[in-house]
Amino acid sequence: MAFNPLVYLIDDDEVNYFLVKSILENVDPAFQVICFPTADAALLALWKAKNQAQITPAFILLDLYLPQKDGWYFIEHYQCLLENSITSSTVFILTCSAYPRDVEKANNYTCIADFLIKPFTEELVKNKLHPFFQHCEQACNR
Repeated sequence: MAFNPLVYLIDDDEVNYFLVKSILENVDPAFQVICFPTADAALLALWKAKNQAQITPAFILLDLYLPQKDGWYFIEHYQCLLENSITSSTVFILTCSAYPRDVEKANNYTCIADFLIKPFTEELVKNKLHPFFQHCEQACNR
């Protein structure tokens, strides 16, 4: 049985949401992408999912530039969820710019698997995400 992860996309750009959703579904129609326009909405959903014994996402695609509270706010609070075993989702930064300071900061967080630059493409999925999906699939089938 294939491992088809639930994916949270934290991004306030609706166009990017539809792009990510369509590309992931093209790679595997079983992907379920849930979009959150704010960091707080995603953090609340993670907390609720755990408390209601629901599935938490295997992957989180996080834009750093969000309204109100940015992606770094999400990461700081997400670290607390990890430490309290509320979630174990893997985070991929998905942003429009590769400021060296942001890339360096991302490297300081063990929960961040990679720093990806928009636009989200099938090539990006195959080169950056697919190897990780295969690793998860092998672990899931053990």
